[in-house]
Amino acid sequence: MHNIKTVSCEEINNIKEKYNNLVYEIEGKNIKTINDYFDEIYDMLGFPQYNKYSYDAYIDWMRDDYFKYNPIVFIITNYQLFLKDYPKEKQIIIDIFNEDIIPFWNNKKVTMGNKTEFFVYLVNDN
Repeated sequence: MHNIKTVSCEEINNIKEKYNNLVYEIEGKNIKTINDYFDEIYDMLGFPQYNKYSYDAYIDWMRDDYFKYNPIVFIITNYQLFLKDYPKEKQIIIDIFNEDIIPFWNNKKVTMGNKTEFFVYLVNDN
């Protein structure tokens, strides 16, 4: 199953409804640099603030038990503006989701009868 999908504004409303709005949403137009992204994620999820601007630390925290919802659903709106001037960093974030975060959660042992799923939705507001 492909857990990163590009969807329309109309589709994202249905997705939010499906998950009762229990989603983590990032406004892409506010994320101009990789540090903006780390600031947003760390604040949203309550990660410890040390070693904040490190990809390795980010990966570790994203695979920890800070998430309140199951499934874990991330939405990046205005994805076309997300890290617009930093395409390399933008691709690194997507690669980290694909290679490190999503496989971790998809392979995590089932606890209390529920397996955690992790989805990322990219919304282009064109």
